[in-house]
Amino acid sequence: MPYNGSAYTYVYTSMGELPGFVIGWNQTLRYGICAGVLARAWAEYLFGLFSLIGMDLPNWINHLDIGFTVGSPLAVMFIIGSYIIIAQGTKTSIFFTTILTAFKVVLIVSIIFLGLPYVNSSNWNPFFSNGVFGLVKASSILFFGYLGFDCVTTVSEEAKNPKRDIPRAVLYCTFICGAIYIAFSLVVLGVANLEGMN
Repeated sequence: MPYNGSAYTYVYTSMGELPGFVIGWNQTLRYGICAGVLARAWAEYLFGLFSLIGMDLPNWINHLDIGFTVGSPLAVMFIIGSYIIIAQGTKTSIFFTTILTAFKVVLIVSIIFLGLPYVNSSNWNPFFSNGVFGLVKASSILFFGYLGFDCVTTVSEEAKNPKRDIPRAVLYCTFICGAIYIAFSLVVLGVANLEGMN
């Protein structure tokens, strides 16, 4: 390979311009869809948080009827805010991402340890309440959490020893994220019965 990069670079180098073009736009579509899904989820969480603390926001700010569908101006604001942070440069976006990730990990680990004493193992029965199809459906949703690992190859030139560090980083991240997801799911489902979650 003349230079490193994402799937676009590898396909372009090995198969040519047209396959590289298709993969490049496929990646752009994928990241766009992921950004939309995450922004919508953040908007729902923020809207719900304001409701919980007694500050009811106007309904249109998160559920605006635009004729053929329902949009969320709040989600659009999240996307614009993310763009502004990214536009500030790599150092600013890395700093913001580090702070946000640290906050999320601390929050998730806190929920795991605080919820552990309240786990009722009977809530895990049946363990696969929606069968194999439910497991596959849930796994496809969870896949959003793993979409960033291919980006590691794009920044591999930044590593001091990429041959050793990049594979280790991907494996460690995959293992740590998987372990946190499993522990969090087990604790939350052990504390609250699945039937009671809406």
